[in-house]
Parts: sequence; C-alpha cells; structure tokens
Amino acid sequence: TVFTTFPAGSYPAGLVYGPQGKYWFSLAGSGEVAEWLPSSGTLVTHDLGDAAAEPRGITIGPDMNLWIAEKGAGKIARLEPGGALTEFALPKQDSQPSQIISGQDGYLYITQFNGSSVAKMSLEGEVVEFATPTANSKPLGLASDLDGNIWFTEWNGYKIGKLTPAGELTEYAIPKPPARPSQLSYGPDGAVWLTY
Repeated sequence: TVFTTFPAGSYPAGLVYGPQGKYWFSLAGSGEVAEWLPSSGTLVTHDLGDAAAEPRGITIGPDMNLWIAEKGAGKIARLEPGGALTEFALPKQDSQPSQIISGQDGYLYITQFNGSSVAKMSLEGEVVEFATPTANSKPLGLASDLDGNIWFTEWNGYKIGKLTPAGELTEYAIPKPPARPSQLSYGPDGAVWLTY
C-alpha cells in the first residue's frame, strides 16, 4: 500500500485514474486539482483560480481531458494533462454541480445538487438541463449503464433517477429516513448498486 498526503484543509474529494498513468484528485478545500504518480511519489497541484471553487466530482472526458465539477463556483472545468485550464459556466451559478461522468453518447453528465436537475453538457460547453419531477431532490451520485442510461441518486428526494438517451426521466422511490442515497455504480450483474 502506498500513501500520499495533502496539505491540511485541502479536503480530497473526487478521484480518477487517468492520463499519463496518474491518479487525479479534486481538492475541495483548496480549490485545486492534484495529479499524483505513485511510482515516483510526485505530486503536482493545479490551481483553479478560486479558493472557493470547491471542486468535487472528476472524470475523464471522451476527449481524454479531465473534467471537474466546481460545486462552489457553479462551473465545469476542463483540465488538459499539460495543465491548460478552461472553465464553462452553468446556466444557474448556484446550482452546485457535484458529480460528473462521461456518457456513452460523448456528452458529460452533471448532477446539480441545488438545481434539482441533471445537466447534459457537450465538450464545447453547451448545456441541456433535465429537472427532476421531485422538487428539492438534490441529485448527487451518478452512473451510466451499458444501454447509455444515466442513473443518479436523489439525496433529499429519497429516490433513484434514470435519464434515458432519449431524455426521458423516471424516478424510483426507496425507503425514507434515516438513510439517504449518496453514491451509486453500475455492477457486472446489470444492477445499480448504491450507498444508502
């Protein structure tokens, strides 16, 4: 087991293995993204330019760049492995984008925790929002299945949502408090698994 540490208060959040054989982390507390190469122990950080950006989810896009959900800034950032940074504003600045994944259709999908919606974004930054039928649902975790459906948790709605490639959104109720659905993953058995 190999460990690395980050400065106090940096609050490592998202994690992905990606370009250049490195692990990439979002550092929610310091407004940075870090790249770490285990074989050398080299740690490099990239400043997003806003200490309050609160980067959370991170994914590898179909363009092989890193895409980061900036919850505090209401933006999506594209970080090229060489360090070039581009930011895209979402339609609602206070939507609190939390998680981000690449869909099988070449788009990025984002849960908007404060927007009660899932956003579909092109690599050029064009955004389409899909509102949940449940108000104040606070979408959080994200996963894609083999049919291209996007699954997500509704932390405050106590539901699981499914967005089809055609844009149809369905909610599935689950038992209510005290547990809340948080993260989810598509399993090899064809089922969606979630933390609850």
